[in-house]
Amino acid sequence: MRSPLSIALVTSLASGLSACGACGDEPRLDIILKQVDADFLALRRSSPAGDSGTHSFRNRTLQAAGEPCATASDKETCLAAVADAWPRNEAGWERDCWFSGCDRQALVATKGDTVVMATDAASIVEVFGEVDSVEKAVFLARGPHGYYAKRCWRVKEVDGGYEMKGNITTSDCPTTEEKHRILIKPDGALKKLDTLKKEKTNSCAGRRPDGLASTSPAGRDEVGRHLADVARLEAASVIAFERLAAELAAWRAPEALVRRAEQAAADEVRHAARMQALAEARGARPSAVEVAPSAPRSLVAFAIENAVEGCVRETYGVVDAAFRAHRAPTAELRAVYAEIAADEARHAGLAWDVAAWLQGRLTPPERTAVQEAMGAAQDELERALSEPCHPSLAEQLGAPNDTEAVAMARALRRQLAA
Repeated sequence: MRSPLSIALVTSLASGLSACGACGDEPRLDIILKQVDADFLALRRSSPAGDSGTHSFRNRTLQAAGEPCATASDKETCLAAVADAWPRNEAGWERDCWFSGCDRQALVATKGDTVVMATDAASIVEVFGEVDSVEKAVFLARGPHGYYAKRCWRVKEVDGGYEMKGNITTSDCPTTEEKHRILIKPDGALKKLDTLKKEKTNSCAGRRPDGLASTSPAGRDEVGRHLADVARLEAASVIAFERLAAELAAWRAPEALVRRAEQAAADEVRHAARMQALAEARGARPSAVEVAPSAPRSLVAFAIENAVEGCVRETYGVVDAAFRAHRAPTAELRAVYAEIAADEARHAGLAWDVAAWLQGRLTPPERTAVQEAMGAAQDELERALSEPCHPSLAEQLGAPNDTEAVAMARALRRQLAA
């Protein structure tokens, strides 16, 4: 680092007006350790190994500072507790997701004989005391709150906490990434202050399960992050189709519809693997697939979701993938998108066949509610597609620009209404 930059950084830190705590994805625990009452801090990750039913994990320490159990009276017991402190199963905040499950991260700390595994913002603040430094604020923004910086965190201390800019994915259809000005409060809570930038991809990948949370993919390359987020959405579609099959069976739908939903889930596993490989080739990884637990619902609620996710989103997804299969700059990409377009056409056909089966089981007011929901979803899709997307996605992936995307959505809507 050149000396003028170092001098400027030291000056800004001293003034309390600006600071860059860490020019990377993760803040430094060695700095935080000097600010807290602890002997040892570690950022740990547990990744599922093998199939989801095996309950085995690969454990990795991403960062560590200090000596574990340095002041413990019973060091052997303390060290054993540290050795067992990994964020497996439901503990920790989620990061990257694979078909076998999601990586989870947690902060592990020791002080005397006490070993703590902090798995959310509130428990992290119990370790930190309070958020009274740049590094602590960045740790919380990057960790449980899920923000990331493309280059370097820029933070300033203000009344009520620490203000910074961070990126996060806010929508899945089309995939939308926003840059926010946020405030990390002394108690670790996050407050969004402004939206500074919004970029989208004109991509609607697959059927979303109810309760899917928006998260941000890792990586600095625009195209790589887009591919990683598509991989995440394709993986989420696996859950959506598994739920669709289960609900169809529960509503005693024809066995053929159930089998087609199960096959669609298998297709989405393949799609997610393809997109994940493309993302990894550009240094990006999918973010966590976070889905709230499902709950029983009415037949009309089931029908509305099928109309929105299947008859609107998936049907547009066929057109989008077919466009890319024609426009993508490489033979490999054209082949991938052509395969996805063919599969998504079957998935969209399933959605329309499910809708037809449901027609005779809904009351006239319920059928009207489904039609209104579908119309609102089409309106929202066209509004979202009208915003410009990043030019590199058109150049390197063959994605439609905003004018082309809206034109396709409107033409499709007219065709379906005919």
